[in-house]
Amino acid sequence: MKSNFQKILFICMVNLTFTTMTFSQDIGSDWINVRGKSTDQIENLMNDQIRILRTYDAMKVKSVEERLNKENDIRITTFSDKKIDLRDNLDNATDNKNDLAIEVNNINRELNDRKSNLTALEQKIIDADSSSNRSLHLIQGEKNRVEEELTKIPFFDVMISRIKEIPDNAQNIGEYDDKLTNEIFRSAIENQLGLDIINETIISDNTLTKEQVKILLKGRANGNLTMRELQNTDKNTGLSSFDRIRFGLVSVFPFLENDIDLSPVRSINNVNTDVETIKDINQGITNLLSDTDKRKIKSLLSQKREKNSDSERQIKRLASTSKQLIDQENYEINRNKRIVDDINNQIKILKPEIVATESNLIKAENELNVAIGNFNLAKKNYDNHIFNESYVDVFMWDGYLSQGKNKSDTYVELGIESFHEFLSSIRSEYIKEETESIGDGYSEIIESKKSDVLINEIKFMGKFAETRGTRTNLVIYIAYKYGFEFEQATDTPISGAIKTTSSKSEFSSFTKQERPLKPKDNLKITSKPSGANVFVSGRKIGVTPLSTYFDPGTYNLAFKKEGYQPGMDLITIKESGLTRSKTRLKRTAVADKTEKQDNGPSLFSKKNMIMAGGGIAILGGALLLLNQDEEETQQTGSVSISINIP
Repeated sequence: MKSNFQKILFICMVNLTFTTMTFSQDIGSDWINVRGKSTDQIENLMNDQIRILRTYDAMKVKSVEERLNKENDIRITTFSDKKIDLRDNLDNATDNKNDLAIEVNNINRELNDRKSNLTALEQKIIDADSSSNRSLHLIQGEKNRVEEELTKIPFFDVMISRIKEIPDNAQNIGEYDDKLTNEIFRSAIENQLGLDIINETIISDNTLTKEQVKILLKGRANGNLTMRELQNTDKNTGLSSFDRIRFGLVSVFPFLENDIDLSPVRSINNVNTDVETIKDINQGITNLLSDTDKRKIKSLLSQKREKNSDSERQIKRLASTSKQLIDQENYEINRNKRIVDDINNQIKILKPEIVATESNLIKAENELNVAIGNFNLAKKNYDNHIFNESYVDVFMWDGYLSQGKNKSDTYVELGIESFHEFLSSIRSEYIKEETESIGDGYSEIIESKKSDVLINEIKFMGKFAETRGTRTNLVIYIAYKYGFEFEQATDTPISGAIKTTSSKSEFSSFTKQERPLKPKDNLKITSKPSGANVFVSGRKIGVTPLSTYFDPGTYNLAFKKEGYQPGMDLITIKESGLTRSKTRLKRTAVADKTEKQDNGPSLFSKKNMIMAGGGIAILGGALLLLNQDEEETQQTGSVSISINIP
């Protein structure tokens, strides 16, 4: 029993396998490569292949369709799983690269800040040194001014000189007088009049040093001197001689270099000159003078005190003014010195920090270079996978056989119609996420950047006919292997991009697609034949052929021409370049009254496509309001179409 059961089970499995193989075996044409062929070339190919395509049982065709659909489901799952893995890898590489770019940017900003601080500190040192030099210059200028002012301030003294026992018959009496005058002036200069006042003011406040004052003390003296002659008689011999005396108020300019009043005096042998500074009118040589001369000298002493007091006040004012300026500038010099010392301490700390930051920057830049390489590899792998996205779609198209119409010609027409509707539906369906990869940047957007559908291969699966009442419905199955054409992006940095610059590297992240200026016309529409009215959203925009401008996006176009069935085209207008729409209009077929009563005036049918005769239809996600024009329909069988794009 067990052996018989095993035999029966084996036979059932063989039959099941044979049945599955029978129903799933390939039918129709082989896959035909059409990549790169134009629409006209594909239509010619379809015309040839459909005419030789065999008719199969509907179940057989549908079994092959089911197999292809399952294979496509596996392809989609495999593609999606790999896409998720590649996308995760790309996201991780992107995050890592962007994090490192931010880190490099932060380190570079930190380095620039520290270098900027160093430059600012060094500039402060330069400014402080410049300020100190300016103060030194002002101080030296003030000292020069003090020296110059001192040459203008005189000091006064009352002096007297005498030469005794000049012979009565002396012939060179003028030389004696010159000697008296010179000795008075020389003695007055040597007395260093006003030096005590200068010591108390100019020297004590460090305006001038003692060495500078001694160098300056050369002096010039002058005065209006009075001459007196006293006669002396020798009691023993009775001979007379004379004492020659000069006295007066002497003014001394102790800091004038040229002694213009001390003219050379010829040497007089055995002549001694006595010179005294008069302190008291009753002492010394002064005591020999008459009372009148003493009163005069007393008046001169009074003038001396008054004039010297005035000179003292001038020196004190000069000292006070110069001291204020010199003290202020010395304060600035000391302050600048403290500033420079403090800045140098800051620089000692800052320079090692700059060296360490530069080292960190080099390390971070190297890591960023590695991350960019990993990102580029991940982006390349992801892009290659995305750009190689492909599917297989079995497209069924049916239509009724018109009276007097050749069945083979109708199959060709249906196949070509299905081809165009397939393109329209695919263009409308595949609006989904894609990546935009530019240079070192990566960004994600929602709006699709697939620019067109690329038909790679076509397989003509089979055809069959079904009888529906009094009409024959023709059905054709065509399989398409297709991919997509993608827009290319250009390098244009966006505002606020992460951008780091240093002496060793420059990186830029986050880029966007360049947006060109709007061209004058970006849409060209033609129909065969021409002269068709073109509608968008129920609004007539012109008659074919026409060129116009529309904002980038997806649009449904409707075409209407008397004597022809209305045509439609789903287009995507790109942001650059010229988009073309080419539509073939079909002549109106005159249907008999029975067909109209049974099924209505059908132009063409397909799932999710247009069903004519008024009402509402869906085309690629666009809402089409089909308003039948009764009078026109009686003449041509066409419809008036308005489009509302959601």
